[in-house]
Amino acid sequence: MKGISVSTCFDYDISFRNQLELIHKAGFSHFSIGSNYSHSGILERKNLDEIKTMSQENHLSIDTIHGYAMDKEDTVDINKKLAEAAYALNVPVIVLHCSPFAFNPNTLDERKRDIISKLPLFENLAKTYNVVFAFENVLPGAATDLTEFAVNNSDSKYFGFCYDSSHDQVDGPHSFNLLKRNASRLKAVHISDRIREFVDHVTPGEGFIDFEQITEIIHSANPSFPLLMEVMTTYSKYKNADEFLSVTYKEALKLYNKINENKHSF
Repeated sequence: MKGISVSTCFDYDISFRNQLELIHKAGFSHFSIGSNYSHSGILERKNLDEIKTMSQENHLSIDTIHGYAMDKEDTVDINKKLAEAAYALNVPVIVLHCSPFAFNPNTLDERKRDIISKLPLFENLAKTYNVVFAFENVLPGAATDLTEFAVNNSDSKYFGFCYDSSHDQVDGPHSFNLLKRNASRLKAVHISDRIREFVDHVTPGEGFIDFEQITEIIHSANPSFPLLMEVMTTYSKYKNADEFLSVTYKEALKLYNKINENKHSF
């Protein structure tokens, strides 16, 4: 694992340009572009050069883009634009939800058929734009079962898994069997802590998640992607952006060093 990243979802009230300055100041090497596309302007080709310039000025690389959910009617069109942006910005991974965060379990079989019908279209995007799509777990149960179905029925050359710790531990603590089962397919992680129901995506150390187990499992996968912190100020006790990012980076560095056997290598 090389590098520590943070998502721009940490506070969309801060302009994209100012976010990158703060992210660089806190010590991060990478950042992830969140799902608020109007915030970054990533869907407009005319903005891509500026995004690249701002990233370079702040000595940051982009590790992932949060994609558009696969169940949406216009998912192929929107994700095509994101894949074009990924190619222009040299971003290796687009993270995808396969469905809403939760859905009626009675629709699971129908949703599986929908996923199967769309996989060839997304594989074509992956081939064309040299990007990998990583399916992200959402609510435990049917919605995450659908995520695993997508992982298990897709080509590992073009598709993988993104583990979200806050999502996995809804109503937890739970075991980390989901991460264990899919560790070999990891292409990205969304790391954050959870305090209780609907109080999540906080900085590690603020909640109940056992990150010792998570780091051991990630270490076993020997990943080459950055450690991505998908954290938000919303429920964190750290409301000031500078302090929030500083604390997040320090906590992330602890996890990073455990994953890398205490070798600081970037």
